[in-house]
Amino acid sequence: MTKKTKKDKNFIPIRKDQIEDIEKDKEYDYKPDDRISIFYVADRIYDLEHIKDHKKLQKEITEFKEELLQNIGIDVMIKREAKYHK
Repeated sequence: MTKKTKKDKNFIPIRKDQIEDIEKDKEYDYKPDDRISIFYVADRIYDLEHIKDHKKLQKEITEFKEELLQNIGIDVMIKREAKYHK
């Protein structure tokens, strides 16, 4: 693909405001959603409540805790990286 120049019949000049819009689009600012769905948590607790086997219950509680901590940690890391790359 060749670069278009003013001599090229397909050349379309870009206005300054269009360039600014393009630059803003490049600065996509990811904002992690670090809210917790109360419905998801309630469903998981409901499921945990109905586990009869103590060992399985302990395993499921540990997995749920690790899932929450991992998601919180990932959001913190993303926020931190976004802060330093602005």
